[in-house]
Amino acid sequence: MRTRTAAACVTASLALALTACGSDDGTAEGNDSGPLKVGVIASLTGPSSETFKVTPDAADARIKQYVADGGECADRFDGYELVKADDTNTPEGALRMAQRLVQQDKVDVILQGTAAFYGASQFLTTDPAAKKIPVLGGGFDGAPVYMSTDNNVFANFAPIDFEVTYTTYGELMKKVGGTKAAVIAYDNPSSAPSAEATIRSIKASGLEVAYENLKIPYGSTDVGAVTQGMIDAGVDTLITSLNPETAFGVIGGLKQAGHEMKLVQLPIGYSAQLLESEPSVQAGQDVSFSTSSAPMELHNEATEKRSAALKTIGNDSGIAGFAEDQGYLAADMLIFGLEEAGCDSNGEEIMAALRETNTWDGSGLLPLPRDFGSAEAGDQQCSYYVKLTGKEFVPVSEEPICGDKI
Repeated sequence: MRTRTAAACVTASLALALTACGSDDGTAEGNDSGPLKVGVIASLTGPSSETFKVTPDAADARIKQYVADGGECADRFDGYELVKADDTNTPEGALRMAQRLVQQDKVDVILQGTAAFYGASQFLTTDPAAKKIPVLGGGFDGAPVYMSTDNNVFANFAPIDFEVTYTTYGELMKKVGGTKAAVIAYDNPSSAPSAEATIRSIKASGLEVAYENLKIPYGSTDVGAVTQGMIDAGVDTLITSLNPETAFGVIGGLKQAGHEMKLVQLPIGYSAQLLESEPSVQAGQDVSFSTSSAPMELHNEATEKRSAALKTIGNDSGIAGFAEDQGYLAADMLIFGLEEAGCDSNGEEIMAALRETNTWDGSGLLPLPRDFGSAEAGDQQCSYYVKLTGKEFVPVSEEPICGDKI
């Protein structure tokens, strides 16, 4: 199994900061039974902040919903404090915020949902005080710490081993009649390896990857050459590991050139914010978006509950975008851990209880329950899919679509 070392390659200045700012005594000053102090690391400014700045508010909404419902451990949130920590969407910023939350704010729990988490992961799992604090959420940034069960990090999603290949994307292409794919990604520790796994999936299905570019700068909108390369290659399928701000530039270029596609798949973009932007709605027509939890449009008990929470923070549609889901699920995991360990439990007891469980499913939102005692890639990879049709997201199916491990 490859440990994604690149994800943890922090600059020399970061390494020095780890040494200089580490705790001396290794003690945590959190409460065992009083109100919790919860830190949330998120990208409130910087690239992609328009997407990720909602993560802390979504976490807060889930906690307040739990209290309003009279949850079993609601008293632990009576007077609780939520501390927002802006990582500016950089690994250096993530490290600074992690150090601040541990050493200055003295939080009891850290929630996270940021693509820059890998910059803080070494500090949070090795610093004597930090490693006693549960770090909950995320799991999509490529940090190697997710591949271990011997630390304080608990991801919303099952560990991703980018060397494991699933049938998912090859099967999706076959269903729509695609024959020649383009796979494009950012040049970062999560996007590029994910795209490599997609390429293997497509080739394993006997289909052709006619164009690939895994070197796109994060957040770039200078994609004219990429678009032309796809047209020249005659692709009929596009599978990306890009955010909408980049992907829509490619898609718009294809449409302007009259180049028809059978499938365009994005990993992120399903959100209320997209529907509020007319240019995005136009660019995203007939685009398929994957979502790691059940979409609102299924209208089941779990999605209705989440929608109700999100409406309290100004999301009138109730649609949970990727970043909102990160916050909501991380807070739900905290609630679950408290109930499993006992309402008066401290951080270390919460972590011990979580490691023994394999039943947390985000209160019914996740396609498969999480087994926190295993760091192995599962036998299946499951996601929900929606397609933008007009001004609505339409579920591709009521059940998650799963690919088998090859």
